[in-house]
Amino acid sequence: MNSNHNITAAIFDLDGLMIDSERHSFQILREYAAEFGIAFTEENYKWLIGQDTKKSGIYLNEEIGIPVDPDEIMDEHWDRLTEVIAEKARPLPGLYELIEALQARKLSLAIASNSRLPYVERALEAIHLQDAFQGILSGQELGKSKPEPDVYLHTAACLGVSPSGCLVLEDSPTGLEAALAAGMRAVVVPNPDLQEKDFNGAFACFYSLEEVVANLDRLLT
Repeated sequence: MNSNHNITAAIFDLDGLMIDSERHSFQILREYAAEFGIAFTEENYKWLIGQDTKKSGIYLNEEIGIPVDPDEIMDEHWDRLTEVIAEKARPLPGLYELIEALQARKLSLAIASNSRLPYVERALEAIHLQDAFQGILSGQELGKSKPEPDVYLHTAACLGVSPSGCLVLEDSPTGLEAALAAGMRAVVVPNPDLQEKDFNGAFACFYSLEEVVANLDRLLT
């Protein structure tokens, strides 16, 4: 990564990084599979973390065996999850402090997520951050999800900044791959279920957003 460019924007992933949504998503899928007499395990769910909706639907249909069209599976999942997150979303430790620190440094802020846009918007409302970001983009809306770089490149364009001037915050290998492909500086706070995964290429790895705040000056120069 070219270290001669100062960072002028920060782009966040949402699920597993800003909010602890994965446990709710897993519970919903476990209950949905059980409606068809199918066991859905935590190991099954790990494969889905960071994946786009289309791949997830195919996996749940073909590998798990839910006898419903893949697109319909994911429509049902997003409807149920959006309702739950609207009530139960909570910010992960250090999130508010990190956003305040980035705002104090006059960085532009955005979200680039593989999740559906209505879900992202409801989640942000639930944690009272709907006005904190200058851009909110969904790979689902673009038709190109992570690990493709498109959602990150479009976000940088919306903010009017170069990719090399963007700091990305991610929690999954899929998101990291997308950020690196976009030519951005990527910081990873690994999802607890993915800490054994390969995060090579990350500018830095931390185990909490609070650690990111403590190291922010180094990350931005």
